[in-house]
Amino acid sequence: MKIGIVVNNLDTTGGYQKLVLRMYQELTKRGYEAIIYTLSLNRERCYPDIIKDVNIIALSEGTVKKSSKFEHVIKTIFSKVNGIIKMRSLARLMASDLNGLILHDEPSLHLLPFYKSNEKESKVVWMLNNQLSYDFLDTKSWLTEHFAGNRSVKSIIAKLVTLTPDFINHKIISKRTAYVDHFAVYDSFNRNLVQQRVKRNAALVYAGADLQWFEELSHDRVYGKKEVYTILSVGVIFPHRRYEDLLYAVSSLIERGIIVQLNIVGAQDKSPTYFKMLLGIREQLKIDKYVNFLDYVSDQELKKLYKHADVFAFVNNGFTWGISVFEAVAAGLPVVITNNIGAADIIENEVDGCVINPCQPKEIANAIEQLFSSPEKNAAICRSARSKVNDLLTWRAYTQRILSLVGAERDISK
Repeated sequence: MKIGIVVNNLDTTGGYQKLVLRMYQELTKRGYEAIIYTLSLNRERCYPDIIKDVNIIALSEGTVKKSSKFEHVIKTIFSKVNGIIKMRSLARLMASDLNGLILHDEPSLHLLPFYKSNEKESKVVWMLNNQLSYDFLDTKSWLTEHFAGNRSVKSIIAKLVTLTPDFINHKIISKRTAYVDHFAVYDSFNRNLVQQRVKRNAALVYAGADLQWFEELSHDRVYGKKEVYTILSVGVIFPHRRYEDLLYAVSSLIERGIIVQLNIVGAQDKSPTYFKMLLGIREQLKIDKYVNFLDYVSDQELKKLYKHADVFAFVNNGFTWGISVFEAVAAGLPVVITNNIGAADIIENEVDGCVINPCQPKEIANAIEQLFSSPEKNAAICRSARSKVNDLLTWRAYTQRILSLVGAERDISK
């Protein structure tokens, strides 16, 4: 069987990029012919050790030329409309005999009207790696969301300028779901969201994680006696990551006399305005020497960061699954997460980790302080989390759950 996998980009190191590549590997292990289709590919920045032997067809490959300020403004205004045009071009490059097609993000939906497999039983599965956007709200609610948030003159002008192209995308994208045979989600929150906004059922599938790769980093950590504790957070820098909450939490901990070092690992070029804001907050709080932003690190550097960390924090405001959370669990780290991400379906508060409300820096600081001051409880939490994760989150099990939706479970033993 031949299966196509569509993803908007493979030009950075992130959770859903890893998921796509691991799924490809699992499919080929089972004897499937798999092909990944993407708009943007950079083999040097996107898990170079994994991606080197992967069959990928990309609309563009290599380092993207830096845009001028004017070009950046134009691209921002018409980004969604331009995305539709690019997906149409990508559709023309796709094999005509795919037995199944697995989409991994919303932009990939725009490809569907322009592609049809010659195989009659071919199925389309949309794997929601992120929370449904507000494009799937009714138009009145969409307009409210479009103008929500920052009320500065500059922000309002930007929202007015992007109103028309964004509205076009809003009206079109909901219609694209008619081409989808099955929806797959990571957590119950998104399953309910699909039912509410799209009026369709969604299958709950838990993703995998590189558990074995991180298990070798696990060791007995010492708490209660350290002069400096290390906090680690990993994820591409986007506004929904709420890294500002971590910065305020670090400031709070230092005020309490708990000295910490925060390492934030994630690509910084995907949301440059937000990253600039984070640098401003770090300077304002005078915590520059306590907070490191690391753009791109090698696998060996990443291993060192996990090995020397004392706690892992992933405090997004929704919109994500949290693959790095489970990798941290495998590495023997206690985790602090927010209650509206996918990982919260598995990590139970004070049993497998600390689960807090989003956008609450004080709660983050309290949770971290509690972990540092309770070594015995900390160890029990880590043991419980590892046991649960090892049972649920293998790449083989995840791929099998997806294949059952494609209708290819008969080949699962290969």
